[in-house]
Amino acid sequence: MATIRRMGRRTAPTNILLCPCHLMMNEHKPTVASDHGTTGKVVRCLFFLSFVLLSFSYIAAQNLTLRVEAPTVLPSPPLLYIYDQGAAPRCVAPSTKQDSVFRYATMISSPAYAELRYSRSKGCLPLFLEPSVVRIKLDTGMIQRSTVQGSQPTSQYRYALETCNPDNDPALSYPCLENQVQNNPGKIWSPYILYNQLVTLPVGRQKQLFEGFTESATKVYQYRLLSKQIHRLQLVNNGCLMPNFYYHDTLGTELNFHLLLQPKVYHIFCFSATYCRHCDNVVKELNHAASRHQSDDHPILVHVIDIDREKEAWDSPLMEQLAIAYLPQIMVVDPLGYIVRRDLCSWEVDNMLDSLFLNR
Repeated sequence: MATIRRMGRRTAPTNILLCPCHLMMNEHKPTVASDHGTTGKVVRCLFFLSFVLLSFSYIAAQNLTLRVEAPTVLPSPPLLYIYDQGAAPRCVAPSTKQDSVFRYATMISSPAYAELRYSRSKGCLPLFLEPSVVRIKLDTGMIQRSTVQGSQPTSQYRYALETCNPDNDPALSYPCLENQVQNNPGKIWSPYILYNQLVTLPVGRQKQLFEGFTESATKVYQYRLLSKQIHRLQLVNNGCLMPNFYYHDTLGTELNFHLLLQPKVYHIFCFSATYCRHCDNVVKELNHAASRHQSDDHPILVHVIDIDREKEAWDSPLMEQLAIAYLPQIMVVDPLGYIVRRDLCSWEVDNMLDSLFLNR
């Protein structure tokens, strides 16, 4: 039982339990005989602090109800993946199902990023969630076209995307998306756009936008990913020495980057995948650009690295080491192993080689 002092007068004892740490503050240094008593007070203090932390964790987690209405009866339910606990998402199956309506009830740490996925539809439906009741009318053909009601951050994100229309003309949409991120630094969807749609921005600009995030934007999953991605990019940016890495060629033979380096020889690396149809056309453009600028003074070799030949593909050490976030990823490396340019578009390579060899 503790006595509380307020305004200089003694009040009646109350049933408020104070942490034993406070009771120990004014005590004299214990003697050897009182060690056990002191240990007990420390244990009680730690127990009290643990209880407080658990209470705060419970308060931070709040209810979310998600109602998904499908156009027809589905053979398998859509699955909800919530990214609010570390790096790995937790999968939430529907708690109830009635005909073609699925209901998901769970707790989330607000704010949270989530994805709704359906096995028969490519891609996913990104959701930016706060404690609420969210209703979704599922488009089983293209899940990204599903309608979402009850999630204001998701509606804001979709409006920003539709305003910039990235699928129509990327060259025009990127500045628009960049402005959306810059003008909405506290929105939980801004880190998502920077991480997923603006990956080709120079690392300095990415870092500038990242450091401008405030409030809820600093608590979502993509903010943590950006922190790691920008740090890695700074180590393998333009002008940096390319770290040694190992990869597999089309025959499955393991190759060493350092063994490729030769005097005068420039290298164009295209990180691709066997499932990337667009990548085949990019490789043709790179071979054409290399042959056009080829000379005895600066031979140019094109290397195509299919990431799905690497163990664990996107999670492979190679992808992390070189900070590769999208495909195709094009890098030009000089004879000494320094990165001349990275994050190039295929149509930029020809002009870049022109300027590189103009005065040689």
